[in-house]
Amino acid sequence: KQIESSLPDFSEIIKVIDRQRSLAELHDGSDYKFENAQFHLMHDNILGIFGGRGSGKTSILFSIREILLSKSNQHDKNNPADIILPIISPELISENCSMLSWVLAMFGDIVHEIDQRLRQHPDLQKEIFEQYSFSHVTDCNTRFQASFLQQEYEGLLRECGSIRVFREMYRYEYEEMVSLQAQHSRRQYQLMNRLSRFWGLLSTIQRQLNANSKAFPLIFIMFDDIDLAPERSMELLMSAYKYFSSPHVI
Repeated sequence: KQIESSLPDFSEIIKVIDRQRSLAELHDGSDYKFENAQFHLMHDNILGIFGGRGSGKTSILFSIREILLSKSNQHDKNNPADIILPIISPELISENCSMLSWVLAMFGDIVHEIDQRLRQHPDLQKEIFEQYSFSHVTDCNTRFQASFLQQEYEGLLRECGSIRVFREMYRYEYEEMVSLQAQHSRRQYQLMNRLSRFWGLLSTIQRQLNANSKAFPLIFIMFDDIDLAPERSMELLMSAYKYFSSPHVI
């Protein structure tokens, strides 16, 4: 009641979350081989809360997160085991760190915990490994299979770092710069594909490890006070549009 007095559309947000959960279930186990470049843009999964300074946006965001955490921690068949990041304040992100790298870094402990739990179920581990057939990995030995989630995550972190380096192409000669721009475009597209695949992989493993829950888990990434870092606002919006557009992410 208190949230609805500040945000009358609160019930609509819950409906959107439920709709996204149904969509994620439809995509469960997808191999994420994209038919066209527009696939990334087909998910209406970005929500915004607008209001003047002091209107209660931050309080509402924290309340929504607490409600989601409360349901997720009940561990019964009617509640999902959602993956919910702490709320991110863009103004705390250093200039030398990209928005995407910062967000991915926040998944470190979550990925480690899920990876450790998955190791306790070798049959499930093998099934998911084969389902998501890591064709980009040449060393598909037993050691890699035993930690493929962790290694895929670390590979994504390295990939994000290399994308950041390409931003300083102005230092190079023209012909070199053209070649680097082509590499940058190719890597950026591959990163979009790989991240969409990773969100699906993480969500699928979380669902399999919490089989007693009938509700499909989602990944929640929340930002607060983006207006306090206007120089990063466009990067945040573009990152959300390109890298977090997934049926598994809100």
